[in-house]
Amino acid sequence: MTIQSGSVLTKQQITDEAYTILHETYGYGAEFRDGQIDAIVHAVQHGRTLVVQKTGWGKSLIYFIATNILRKHGAGPTIIISPLLALMKNQIEAAARFGVNAISINSSNKVDWLRLYGDINIGRADAIIVSPEKLSDSEFMTALSKIRNIQLLVVDEAHSISDWGHDFRPDYQRVYKLIKNLPDNVGVLGTTATANQRVVQDIKAQLGDELAVVRGDLMRDDIAIQINPSQSRAERLAWLAVVLGKDGSLAASSSNQGVIYCLTKKECDRVTDWLKKNGIAAASYHGGMPESEARDVLADFYSGKLPVIVATIKLGMGYDKPDIRFIIHYQLPENLISYYQQIGRAGRDGRGATAVLMHGPEDEETLQYFIDSAFSSPFILNKIINLSDGKHTYTDMISSVNVKKDSFNSALKYLQVHEFIYKTKENGHFCFRKNIIRNFNVDEEKSRQDRISNIRLQELEDIKEFVSTDSCYMKYIADRLDAPDVPSRCGICANCTGHLLAEPKIASTVTKSAERFLNSSHGVIGAKEGSYDGGLILSDSYYSAIGRLVRRGKYEDGHFAGKLVLLSANFLRKQGMNSKIDLIVPIPSVNRPQLVPDFARKLAILLGVRYANVLTKTVGAPDQKTLQNKYVQRINIMNSVSIASPKPIIGKNILLVDDMTDSRSTFEVVAKKLIDANANKVFVYALVDTGGSTVL
Repeated sequence: MTIQSGSVLTKQQITDEAYTILHETYGYGAEFRDGQIDAIVHAVQHGRTLVVQKTGWGKSLIYFIATNILRKHGAGPTIIISPLLALMKNQIEAAARFGVNAISINSSNKVDWLRLYGDINIGRADAIIVSPEKLSDSEFMTALSKIRNIQLLVVDEAHSISDWGHDFRPDYQRVYKLIKNLPDNVGVLGTTATANQRVVQDIKAQLGDELAVVRGDLMRDDIAIQINPSQSRAERLAWLAVVLGKDGSLAASSSNQGVIYCLTKKECDRVTDWLKKNGIAAASYHGGMPESEARDVLADFYSGKLPVIVATIKLGMGYDKPDIRFIIHYQLPENLISYYQQIGRAGRDGRGATAVLMHGPEDEETLQYFIDSAFSSPFILNKIINLSDGKHTYTDMISSVNVKKDSFNSALKYLQVHEFIYKTKENGHFCFRKNIIRNFNVDEEKSRQDRISNIRLQELEDIKEFVSTDSCYMKYIADRLDAPDVPSRCGICANCTGHLLAEPKIASTVTKSAERFLNSSHGVIGAKEGSYDGGLILSDSYYSAIGRLVRRGKYEDGHFAGKLVLLSANFLRKQGMNSKIDLIVPIPSVNRPQLVPDFARKLAILLGVRYANVLTKTVGAPDQKTLQNKYVQRINIMNSVSIASPKPIIGKNILLVDDMTDSRSTFEVVAKKLIDANANKVFVYALVDTGGSTVL
């Protein structure tokens, strides 16, 4: 990019112009909040500034007013690094209010890229908003290098630069590298609501000790927090149905909208289905949705057409709808900082909002899983580097390491961003090559991971302490964020007022209805060509009453209760499966050789079909649950399971039975073996689905 020095405006000139823009936007009587004008001046005068202020404080106002001033005095467009597509749309709309023509180049508007690059070339764009991932796009970086006179770079959600940040993203390291190469006369403005002192110091170490920090107290006096006592999932669903119903204290409507946060995609969909069943209009919003569907959900929510969004952290940082009246957490959030970010979506119009945190005994298990699976081990990373020889494809590499697919992809991203490996196309396929001038140190990486994991464990302890504190909830959060000058109490949370903000009377019939809903939440397995013809799962909820029965039978009793056999038989008959099959075959296990066969044999008796235990598994073969991705699972099953006696299966329609299913790899490989051995058709059945229970 080309830089011109330009004339430096005085503080008074900047202040005068800033007030003119503020009054044109909000009216003559509008005033800046404490710290805003200082940040604007510093940005326009090419300083490096980190703004740590509460959600809804007006951090975007700083860089849009600064951009307006810079553009009037001949500067090129401001570059804004923003983490989320939803946030980009909000920012473009906000920019227009301040007289700034902002554009975004992202994955959702590829059809417009030619026009947008044209706008950049002719100087029509005042601000260019991109994700940090875009900094690895050669086309964008080439366009960026040709832009004249850039004088301001904005890093929104700047805590993501830091390893210590609650939402660290490897691609933000590309931002750090970009900033390192900037001339001194380019201003850098970072904004966040969630940087404690540890994160601030880490950002200072990366951006320079001359970084000016503008901090506020972070107390939100317009969000009243309530924490419910520990509840089962059925009790939580019942609570939602009553509170959000038409006569509830948080009755959801077009004028009383809110967000319910869940930890996983599956829970989002389940809660959404329950709300709809109870006459409450709701929609899921998570990373498993087509982008067009996700945009429609946000549009309906923003317009007031949709009262409730049930979301993962995909709806997070910076989403700006001013009139959200309530935020409910269905489960414990990952940490207090994430929680502060998420409740900060509410009450931005100053009219007040309610935040309710629900939790249950199994939430900690899910959060502990997130911590344990956050990193690939240094030895796995080193192995991936050694596999990056230009000969191994993606499938070759993931088949050689025992990590989950998401973790493997994260490992690849981490190694690419830190330039240990690079992606290349050779012999017609994509592969990776090791950077021979960049050395990977296993001990250093282990030390880094241990430090971050220890922080995450402490954050989990903070969350557990938070739900049991009898002090002011908002003050507790602000103290953990190292906010300065924290008032002693917010005065509006449940602890400050001494009473619950939303305390419905839940009839036992509603809770029982929720329990029935959870137990009737069955799973369907789509057909797999060349393998099975589809299948069913008794419960897709690992933590339902059925899930608890399965876990107890497998890990405590050593056999499954007769109730599970009866429920399975009734369910399969209702779905017409008994008329499709004439033989039941159990999946074999070395550790529990009688568990599934005993269940399958009893099930066959109730369904009136034959039973044949024809499969064997090699002693010493790894248990499938110890294998982390479908590639290694398939190899393991392919090599360890065989058909001892093929005669009983020839020409038969088989129901292949297992207790738990995750990736479906076991079903896929074993079903294909049965088909290859001349079975006519194979259907599959499992008691509970564990897949997707920890995926965002």
